[in-house]
Amino acid sequence: MRRHYAKCLILFGRNDEAVTQIERTLELEPLSVPYNLDAGRISFWLRQYPKALTHLNNALDLEPNSVGAHYLLGSVYEKMGNENAAIAEWGKVLSLIGDEGDVSKLKSTFERSGYAATVRLRGEMRLRELDDQLKRGEYVAAGEYVTAYTWLGDKEKAFAWLDKATQERNRFAFEFKISPLYDTLRSDPRFQQMADRVTVAQ
Repeated sequence: MRRHYAKCLILFGRNDEAVTQIERTLELEPLSVPYNLDAGRISFWLRQYPKALTHLNNALDLEPNSVGAHYLLGSVYEKMGNENAAIAEWGKVLSLIGDEGDVSKLKSTFERSGYAATVRLRGEMRLRELDDQLKRGEYVAAGEYVTAYTWLGDKEKAFAWLDKATQERNRFAFEFKISPLYDTLRSDPRFQQMADRVTVAQ
């Protein structure tokens, strides 16, 4: 399918081809939630945030309760500097998955302690979820821990899990190199070393 091909292309640095493929996909099926979501994700990876915003809002017009769209939309708003909107979107994600108590904690922390503290709280919440999944015997990709520790601002643990993530056979080993979610790790020499490791192993 074109959408999968588009994501593969961008992970290998063929950005223009990826955009062509995902735009053609949307021309053929403009009312597809997954296609609009993928278009939003690709635009996010390319740091084309207004374009990502358009695609994700299109997805939400079609499916207002799309957890994936709200989740990514929060990250887009964060990168655009709209902290209030980012918190609102992440609150919607928590509400949709049934964590109303965490929604209240997120909002009260933002009001009381500001955005940076709220992002750390978000990391703590996610870490708790991942640990609970492991206790239930579920598989959790190492990349999920990279994201959680990045939100927590714990670079050492983020890199420890990134080391594991680059050895797993999944898309994250390529995705972390281009995703804005990990920009706070990018200046550390270890980041490029791990990116090079994945490139060599292709």
